[in-house]
Amino acid sequence: MEKKSTLTRITDIICTAETAVATAMFVLMLAMIVIQVFCRYVVHIPLAWAEEFMRFLFITTTFLGAAVCTRTRSHVEINFIGALVKRVVKDRLRTENILNRIDVVVYLTGMTFCGFVTKLLFEYTVKLKAQGQLSSAMEIPLWCVAAFILAGMFMCAVHYVINLIELFLSGPKRKQEDEGTVL
Repeated sequence: MEKKSTLTRITDIICTAETAVATAMFVLMLAMIVIQVFCRYVVHIPLAWAEEFMRFLFITTTFLGAAVCTRTRSHVEINFIGALVKRVVKDRLRTENILNRIDVVVYLTGMTFCGFVTKLLFEYTVKLKAQGQLSSAMEIPLWCVAAFILAGMFMCAVHYVINLIELFLSGPKRKQEDEGTVL
């Protein structure tokens, strides 16, 4: 078994924490759905705040999950370029070299996009906090929800940077892809 670098071990711990928080929020959201259905259809007294709470949990889970997917390279991808390179270039070493360069472009693009969105979200979160806006049903500060979105996008950017560093330090972590699949 290959020894992991310190950076990889630290990032894996962070990713595990992100997964745990996202999973806990998802389970809480599922429980709230069950409670809301019971209250609405059995007791005939729906909870006024439950749908808003579930919406906030869904948003939070989505962005934390996006950060985890960035780290594990499990986002949906369009890999027709990689499949085309594998079909056209027969030399395995040259193919890996081209695919590594494509990975660098993908990581730099993702890092730039997530960094830009993080900057915008930071400004938006500060603005929400200054305005003191509250949610309609639960009356919680909206900047709290925006802060989770901000954290998710920030972690996406961080994971892109770390994936790029690991690519340069130890080479690619390629998933086993079906040679015949072209999207």
